[in-house]
Amino acid sequence: MLKIENTPAYRAHKAEKELAEKINKMTHSLIYLLKINRYDVGLVLLIGKDGDRNNEAAVKSWVTDKLCCPSCMRQDDARTLSNDLRKALLAQADDIYN
Repeated sequence: MLKIENTPAYRAHKAEKELAEKINKMTHSLIYLLKINRYDVGLVLLIGKDGDRNNEAAVKSWVTDKLCCPSCMRQDDARTLSNDLRKALLAQADDIYN
């Protein structure tokens, strides 16, 4: 008898769901750790993608790029992502203002 839990489609769906949950948790962790005003728009120019309307969406886009697959998800924690985000923001600001 075939169980749905054993099918490749179910395992892929479960992995995508876990990745989406991890992205949301990391986004909220970074916003908290770095004391980012989620409703402001200052980070949209620096790290946001088309359609991002506030800092929360910009940070989520950045985290999504960093945690692109389940194997990437296992490597990063909130502290590492926090340091990476700081470096990315400084690099982007340097590019814009120099």
